[in-house]
Amino acid sequence: MIIIKNLNFNYYKGTKKVINNLSVKIEKGTINILLGLNGCGKTTLIKLLSGLLEPTSGDIFYDKRLLKDISIKERSKIFSYVAQKSINSDDFIVKDYLTYGVVNALKFYEKPKDEHKQQVLQVSKKLNIDHLLNKKIGQLSGGEKQIITIAAAIIQNTPVIILDEPTSALDFKNQNNVLSLLIEIEKEGNKIILSSQNP
Repeated sequence: MIIIKNLNFNYYKGTKKVINNLSVKIEKGTINILLGLNGCGKTTLIKLLSGLLEPTSGDIFYDKRLLKDISIKERSKIFSYVAQKSINSDDFIVKDYLTYGVVNALKFYEKPKDEHKQQVLQVSKKLNIDHLLNKKIGQLSGGEKQIITIAAAIIQNTPVIILDEPTSALDFKNQNNVLSLLIEIEKEGNKIILSSQNP
């Protein structure tokens, strides 16, 4: 469970609060949508929940632990995060980039195992991107890059998946593929899925 208590945030001292006294509980086994227009604070809240920003005041808890007390390494095993901006690691081969999603589960200098490579292939097939696995990221369209980023977050296999407008660059077919897989993952794994969306 994620618990937000009296959360406040402003980017500069003395400026208007972007997040104002927010308190909410987010249960495991749920899909949650942050719905709002551009500029209303959706991305800011997502970055706070991901630990990329620190609150001006208030607290965020994950399973009764303060988020700020959880190390970055441990957070990578709890939270996967998909930003609005597409990946720009153009020289990476897609299958290699996706395999990096399991690094948080490996020991130092340990190589991905066959089961991890199978996981990459399985998720890629479900998202209909297995034909892209041997391409360089620089060869992909903006929508393809976005769906590759979403696939990497799913492969990371964390209990919390946070996505910032994940389907904004996708056509209807790929939007449906992504949303269907997220629903399937939530049902199978009792995860928290949090996504922002414009109305």
